[in-house]
Amino acid sequence: MSAVLPRGRAMPGAGVLLAALGLVALAWFDPANAARGWLAGWVLALSVAVGSAVLLLIHALTGGGWRAAGEPWLTVAAGATPLLALGGAALFAGLGPLYP
Repeated sequence: MSAVLPRGRAMPGAGVLLAALGLVALAWFDPANAARGWLAGWVLALSVAVGSAVLLLIHALTGGGWRAAGEPWLTVAAGATPLLALGGAALFAGLGPLYP
């Protein structure tokens, strides 16, 4: 059986594929701006992951009941740190255009 998407909802994979193709095209024609964009996006995503880990560590030190409200989101965001490290490794390919 094939899954039918509700009306008005697009396939999320198509958006990711389109964004990846746009990034590849930008990197092909303008590598300096692609590297700058990758750096800005990577820093934003890394700050969310590290900030979530810091909040979880603060709760481990202080305790309290406030962890229950954000624990599922904070745990997922902090768990993305190793994946973001791979994204940071991709920055080494753009060091030449990024820092001439």
